[in-house]
Amino acid sequence: MKRTNVLVVDDQDDFRVPLVKRLQKRNFIIRGAQGGRTALEMMAEDPADVVLLDLRMSDMDGLDLLQVLKQRHPATQVVVLTGYASMESAQTARQLGALDYLMKPGNLDEILSKIHEAASTIVRPEPVQA
Repeated sequence: MKRTNVLVVDDQDDFRVPLVKRLQKRNFIIRGAQGGRTALEMMAEDPADVVLLDLRMSDMDGLDLLQVLKQRHPATQVVVLTGYASMESAQTARQLGALDYLMKPGNLDEILSKIHEAASTIVRPEPVQA
């Protein structure tokens, strides 16, 4: 079974770094990006199965990044993690293709549950037979 590749996108080191470390212990392939532009570069090189995405970042709005991610990588599942939740941004995130919308910091069990849920919905193309 393929290990789930997860990208955590958050410009706050004090949230991103510990979350990445905690998820590394759970048998995921895990990377962290300090902002939207870095995330797009990382996704171009090696697309993640699941992206945990903050909405408020200094270099790029999370909803704008979500829209670009879903256009370029439609199979990637995105879970929004934000400390600035609102009904409007939750609705917009879902309309743009986010699987779910969680409040930061969130508890690890809830985040793990969402990663597993997201991974189970990914449709991977069948290998081409020669």
